Amino acid sequence: MAHPPFMDLPRNLHDCYFFYYSTCKKGTSCEYRHEPAALGHEKTCKMWAEGKCYNRTCTMRHMKIQSPRSATPCFWEDQPGGCRKPHCVFQHKNARPNQPTTSNVGVPVQPAPAPNAAPTAHLMHSSSPAVLLDYNYTILPRII
Repeated sequence: MAHPPFMDLPRNLHDCYFFYYSTCKKGTSCEYRHEPAALGHEKTCKMWAEGKCYNRTCTMRHMKIQSPRSATPCFWEDQPGGCRKPHCVFQHKNARPNQPTTSNVGVPVQPAPAPNAAPTAHLMHSSSPAVLLDYNYTILPRII
């Protein structure tokens, strides 16, 4: 039995499962594709499936998709602290703050400004329990 044509493509042309479904801890050292423009897509690139797409910045997905992420329950929703992604693409049982619902469709959703937020490019860790660093290295007050 022959394998699918995309299996012959190099790993850097295959989507990193962890990047698209949670967080890849390998970052830039990961040998698989991390394409932010493809994060919002749920369709597999037809050219990639045929083993013919060599575009590392292709906006379509370079992985076989079994079910859309919107139909997959969010793992973090039931964890202590809950899901903290403001635009999480996974399915949530409970209504999410700042997310459109049937009662506010058409009303523009604006993110709440972070009080006393101060961007910094050098601070990566904080020993203070009063602050929390997000992925953009912005110091945010910790909400307890």
